[in-house]
Amino acid sequence: MWLNKTSQSLSKTIYPVSQIMNGVGGGVLVVMMLLTAIDVALRYLFNRPITASYELTELMLPFVILFGLAYVTLRREHIRIDFIISRFPTRIQTLANCITTLICIGALVLIIWQSTRYGFILRDAGDITSILHIPLYPFAWVVALGTAVFTVAYISELLENLTQLVTDVKSWAKAGLLLAFIIV
Repeated sequence: MWLNKTSQSLSKTIYPVSQIMNGVGGGVLVVMMLLTAIDVALRYLFNRPITASYELTELMLPFVILFGLAYVTLRREHIRIDFIISRFPTRIQTLANCITTLICIGALVLIIWQSTRYGFILRDAGDITSILHIPLYPFAWVVALGTAVFTVAYISELLENLTQLVTDVKSWAKAGLLLAFIIV
């Protein structure tokens, strides 16, 4: 079925990108931890903290938070609270997953749009950090990039759920479900 093939090819395409981004996010996390540890040590031992360490930590957060989300989603390792949903039949669970995934995709598209737009606003205004004078707009675009890859991972998951949903359904129901998906 074309949904399954599309889901698999999308996952195969985005998985290496998500691995690289996850590695970058992990590397930035290590740098952030070292910076914080050294800053605390210098502050308490010599009363000489690292200038702008808090500012640098803030700038590293988008990498740490957003660059791992797609990887975790593709590996099915993110947290799901399915206390109530798990009690329903498999078909209802899959339908609920499709609905929640669609809602998440909609929210993520809004985040991409607004963070990209905000990046342009920051660039045009010339906003910079207060101590190190680092331009802020690239970090808004990092948010958009991380969210975009996360969205593609969710689209792959949605296609996979739709494949499971239409596997046992009669052909007229498949056509109606696919038409509803295309309309949405």
